[in-house]
Amino acid sequence: MGRNSIDLAISAPFSHFSIGVHFYLEICVQLEYFIDIRKGLWRSKD
Repeated sequence: MGRNSIDLAISAPFSHFSIGVHFYLEICVQLEYFIDIRKGLWRSKD
């Protein structure tokens, strides 16, 4: 039982970190897509 609690303590920060990275990447992809749309709109006006 003692060993399992140590494993959880070690793995927990990494799982939170990977979740954070996943959300960060999701936001970046959506921002890039939005910026591309805006660039396309600006070009079409010219």
